[in-house]
Amino acid sequence: MQMDEEIELKINRTLKEVFGFNSFRAGQKEIIINLVKKKDVLAIMPTGSGKSICYYVPALINEGITLVISPLIALMQDQVNFLNSKGIKAKQINSCLAKGVRKKIILDVLNSNCKILYIAPERLINENFFSYLNAIKISMVVIDEAHCITAWGHDFRPAYVKMCEYLKLLPKRPVIACFTATATKNVREEIINLVELKNPFCFIGKFDRSNLFLDVFYVKERHKILKLLNFLKDIKNENIIIYCATRQKVENIYKILFDKGYLVSKYHAGLKLILRKRNQEYFLNGTKNILVATNAFGMGVDKKDIRYIIHFNMPKNLENYYQEVGRAGRDGKPSKCVMFYSDYDFKLNSFFIEQNNNKELTKKQLKNVKLKGYEGLKKIIEYCEEKGCYRKNVLKYFGEKNIFCNNCGNCLKLKGGRLIISYFSKILKFFKRGRNIK
Repeated sequence: MQMDEEIELKINRTLKEVFGFNSFRAGQKEIIINLVKKKDVLAIMPTGSGKSICYYVPALINEGITLVISPLIALMQDQVNFLNSKGIKAKQINSCLAKGVRKKIILDVLNSNCKILYIAPERLINENFFSYLNAIKISMVVIDEAHCITAWGHDFRPAYVKMCEYLKLLPKRPVIACFTATATKNVREEIINLVELKNPFCFIGKFDRSNLFLDVFYVKERHKILKLLNFLKDIKNENIIIYCATRQKVENIYKILFDKGYLVSKYHAGLKLILRKRNQEYFLNGTKNILVATNAFGMGVDKKDIRYIIHFNMPKNLENYYQEVGRAGRDGKPSKCVMFYSDYDFKLNSFFIEQNNNKELTKKQLKNVKLKGYEGLKKIIEYCEEKGCYRKNVLKYFGEKNIFCNNCGNCLKLKGGRLIISYFSKILKFFKRGRNIK
């Protein structure tokens, strides 16, 4: 009992003195306590839930280094900058760094001059780098975006799977924490099995974002630009992300909006890193209020006042869709998420699935990935064609039920229909009463 009180005291002190917070968000405290007690964790925490604090605090309390495995260089750099600003010795190793700089960071790590080290999964399975880990006391391994481990995940990466085998080769097994924003029951089970989490503490946050208005429009592909321009007329000064399925589509829409005088920027993996960073900064600091992007943009981005998410194309699955709409309204204020979909979107996503010929996958893995791809595509088509509540549809997919909505396109249509029926019913009753009086 005394040990629990000491742990809680350390956690509260670290939260207050280092990060300036007086209280925890839902699930944070329980996750941190379990990690400080060296218990494995699987946490499903939707965008904006504060998952980073869940491993920052135990990383500072526990002895040794915390290894954070993250998929994006830009995301790692943002977190390293934040931690450094708090006086925490955090570093990252990535392929963009010069060889001499990487060696210097490894020396710092070996000399205990680093508390949190960020790497990509591809770095962990590098034989040369992995050999250094035998000389390091690793207290915790954090796997961010852990859905990438699984064939069910929406950004399957072979290095994430290989990484699981390498973790088993560490001389002393550290505590392992897996975090992701969206995961169905199947994804959660596969993460636990592949990483071999030991009797993990599982936290599943609430997926419902009641301040987000959800709507879907069937629009023929050739009419989408006109639909978009009409939609933007009344909201041109709001912060907006327009998601597109391809780089070419991003370029086309960017040019159209730029020519019409909108403060617009663009973001996709085909741009040079320096341009991506500049365009992202334009959007985050408010220099440009509209960003046209592929799904390469958004992971780990914290801009709280995004008011509209517009999907110009149907995403390939509900995981992608719900992560992307989750970037709107993180300040809790009402925000709107709309999707334009067409028959072309189905053909395009099917093409993407079939074009996946990743040489690092076995034939069986590749077949499984394609199968999951079609299953995901089927679910998002069902969402687009939903006649009832959009919110209930997507939340049911993630395992939440009995959700009251009244804040999506279909619910408003149904409500409008009920009001009309109620109105005419009252008129009918009025005339019936009149006849009875006579």
